[in-house]
Amino acid sequence: MIIYEQGNPVYVSISGTSLVWKTTVDNSCLFAFENTQGTKAFPEADTNVDILSSAGSTVTPENALSRPAVGENIIGYADTHAHINHNLGSGQATFAGEAFSPLGIEQALADCSGNHGSGGIFDLWGKLVDGAGSHDTGGYPNFNYWPTSYSTNHQQTYYKWLERSWLAGQRVLVQQCVNNRTLAQITNALPPYKNGPADDMVVAELQIQNIYSMQDYIDAQCGGPGKGWFRIVTDSKEARQVISEGKMAVFLALELDTVFGVDKDYIGLYEAGQITKAECDTRLANIETQLSKLYNLGVRSIFPVHALNNTAYSK
Repeated sequence: MIIYEQGNPVYVSISGTSLVWKTTVDNSCLFAFENTQGTKAFPEADTNVDILSSAGSTVTPENALSRPAVGENIIGYADTHAHINHNLGSGQATFAGEAFSPLGIEQALADCSGNHGSGGIFDLWGKLVDGAGSHDTGGYPNFNYWPTSYSTNHQQTYYKWLERSWLAGQRVLVQQCVNNRTLAQITNALPPYKNGPADDMVVAELQIQNIYSMQDYIDAQCGGPGKGWFRIVTDSKEARQVISEGKMAVFLALELDTVFGVDKDYIGLYEAGQITKAECDTRLANIETQLSKLYNLGVRSIFPVHALNNTAYSK
């Protein structure tokens, strides 16, 4: 069984009693289907929310939350700065846990020792930023340590938890694609040697693709394309329409140290005579090309500062 994850083919394989991803095909990827009766429950987090009418009957969330009248006031709150999938950035070994997985919550929020080592021994971020000398790595279903507000590098926006926030009144989310090249270079040189991408723009595209995949996954849980409560939008008019339908409007944004690979003031270098006019024009044209590409992917906000290597100049 083949699935495309972040644009790359991966294969569903059996390991013991679990399903796992593999990048190559072997006998563990072969499945035989048998007729049976009944269904086995798919492990998943529950929202624990029931919406009832005044008569006591069940009301769907979209019907309860929609405001279809033109000009009707919309009441709710916005999260304007979220990092749903930082697990795909900063070397892919720093932040643990996925916002969703086609293999379910057991895979998405699995034990984090694959990233952080036994007892969190390789968790540099946890030690230096959160002050955690060690931590219990166990994920779903016990969550003995994470998620918690005391840890900033474990997943806290799993899609079912985000769904609960939507049901509680969240109407807007700004997903900031994020990375730190320096942190990626450090973690790539240390266990568990994941060697994740370090380049900001490579990571940004991975995260954008992942968010679209998350939208598709939520659609599938809600009945098909376009039916999910999580909707990527590109302007305020579209956001208003989505929110009026009782859904959450999601804007895509970038928060990176080196946006478009710009680590120098090209205009300043040209004016100082260090590069030619042709070289300057070529580099500026490359920025415009990348900007157009990201715009076409739906990005509508750029926060050109992050953590460490903010070396670009503005003019």
